[in-house]
Amino acid sequence: MRSRFRKIFDVKIMLAALVFTSGTFLHGAVALARTAEPAPDIDAWIAEAREMSLPIQAIPQRILLLESKIEDPVPVNFLADATGLEKISPFIFIDAASSTLTAKLNHDSSAKGMKGRKVNLSESTSANVVIAQLSGNSPLLYVNNGEKLRKLGNVKPYKGEKSPDSVLNWLYQVLGYDGVLLARKGSYVLVSGSAAVLRKDGIQALAIRGSESQLALLDKKRSGSSLLEIEVAKGPYAVFRILALAKDSGELPAGVKLTIQRERGKKESE
Repeated sequence: MRSRFRKIFDVKIMLAALVFTSGTFLHGAVALARTAEPAPDIDAWIAEAREMSLPIQAIPQRILLLESKIEDPVPVNFLADATGLEKISPFIFIDAASSTLTAKLNHDSSAKGMKGRKVNLSESTSANVVIAQLSGNSPLLYVNNGEKLRKLGNVKPYKGEKSPDSVLNWLYQVLGYDGVLLARKGSYVLVSGSAAVLRKDGIQALAIRGSESQLALLDKKRSGSSLLEIEVAKGPYAVFRILALAKDSGELPAGVKLTIQRERGKKESE
């Protein structure tokens, strides 16, 4: 049977094809020895993660997709119903029904307690990620802290059908990664991503150096800090084992972004 180190080498070659500048990782990585340490229970860990206070400036959590511009008096929501999307993703999507209710509640609050003060979009929506002019030539990506919308840049327009899989694939392309590290316990990390990607057995991932403080990775230049392999998945969550860790990679904090292998490599004969 092939050795773990041969396996790591094979995956590094595969990840190099993803146009990473991963020289630091390849030359400065330390392979972690396999131990009898059992993987944490995924159900319990998911429940813990859902109770955690994750940084809204670095981890997408609640998403608002707009056909209209940010400054339009009446924002036009891209999603009529987000039920299908929320079944296959770790995100909560603000759809037309929920945004209409929010607008009504904010209007009532303004009229009664704030003398009709106009409430801006950052105050009226609970989304921490907003993408406006979604079907136009240059949609705009914003991060929202509840008080101010900060523009991150232009992203690729959405040209597909409004199917959950198509919308989610486009969203991860816009964000510039395939998953987010939510927590670490020993040699294991909990990751969120697309259910369609995480349900494949034996896939591996590369953690992106310095990505924990960035909501979106719009710069194509990046390098890896650790190599991970999936242990178990459940919907849009998975537990990965750390296979190799760069010497300067730190503690792999919440918010580290991942590029995830889409196809499992071919098995070698024993």
